[in-house]
Amino acid sequence: MLSSSCDKVETFVFAIRLGFHLIYGDQKFKLQPIAYQILLEPATVIAKSMRQRQVTSYEVVRAYIGRLKSVQSYLNVYVDERFEEALDEARKVDELLDNKDSFSDQYSEERIPFLGVPFAIKESMQFIGFHNSTGIAARENIIATETATFVENMLKSGVILLCNTNIKFSGQNSLYGTTNNPYNLTRIVGGSSGGAGCIVSATGVPFGVGADIGGSIRMSSFINGIFGHKTLPVDAYCVNKLDPEQKLAHRQVVQHFENTYKIHVTPFNRRRYPVSLWSAMMVNGELSSRDFSLAIRDHTAHTNGYLESLKKLFFRSTYILATIGLAIVEALLKKHNKRFHKVAHKFYEEIQILLGDDGILFFPTFPQSASVHGQLTLVVAQEI
Repeated sequence: MLSSSCDKVETFVFAIRLGFHLIYGDQKFKLQPIAYQILLEPATVIAKSMRQRQVTSYEVVRAYIGRLKSVQSYLNVYVDERFEEALDEARKVDELLDNKDSFSDQYSEERIPFLGVPFAIKESMQFIGFHNSTGIAARENIIATETATFVENMLKSGVILLCNTNIKFSGQNSLYGTTNNPYNLTRIVGGSSGGAGCIVSATGVPFGVGADIGGSIRMSSFINGIFGHKTLPVDAYCVNKLDPEQKLAHRQVVQHFENTYKIHVTPFNRRRYPVSLWSAMMVNGELSSRDFSLAIRDHTAHTNGYLESLKKLFFRSTYILATIGLAIVEALLKKHNKRFHKVAHKFYEEIQILLGDDGILFFPTFPQSASVHGQLTLVVAQEI
């Protein structure tokens, strides 16, 4: 019975992938060639090069702004920009660095390690004058009147803010449209930090800042082919069957560490209720600080996911399918939340025992390569 169900799932997923392949084909698009070598350098190298006066902050910022302007029409990666202000700030940094002999300790590399280096933030992060809608139609006209503490802390490290990036599920929302993958415009960028992942991958900034509750940094980084770092521990999981190439690559990574560092790797398989567990913890569990159906209306009323799905058929809904789907999932899983939370915590405890104080977890970020636009919503809906 279980085998039959799994076969049906695999057949359904295969049919979806085949359908989207027939629609999109193998369309690919190459962005314009990278004009300056500095665009390929890490932020730490750029910062050091500036202090050694091998390159100016103005040159770097101008190069990144030029790159952003050249890719925006293809990727739709940023929402608000402050290019002129950034160039002015870069000039001031150069004046400071040109007179570094008169440096006080407050400008030391230890205190402001990224002096003059450009970066980007996520649209959901507050910066005075920038939109702060989080991709929700009910917050369309919300403009930040203050700057988030962590953004202020980043600015204190010397960085120069260029723009904020598009967000939401798979980098798509009804306010700013869809962000496209820099390697293939028909494919997703992940979410909800998809714009941040895309802008770094496209060499629009040397680094960007995202946020991660249920995989937003991890999946967005993987799908855009860059490295991401989530600093907080994870208390939930989501597993799906791996693509054959993913499985092979994962096995090669494990074998490398086994052979090179002589470590012992313990296989651990757990695959029951993956999407249901993740969804339950995301929408109104311990990973969420608020009611999702209420949040997407800016806390003015609860959203009826079923009604919105009906309105979507007549192009009357302001929400994308992924948002509607999560609202429906929230309603469906409410009566099962305690059960799923219990299962998730038991799994978490098992992982903690296995890892101990010095263990590491080898775990694929995503079960397949980047999906084409719209495909992932259907696959996930079938899994629930």
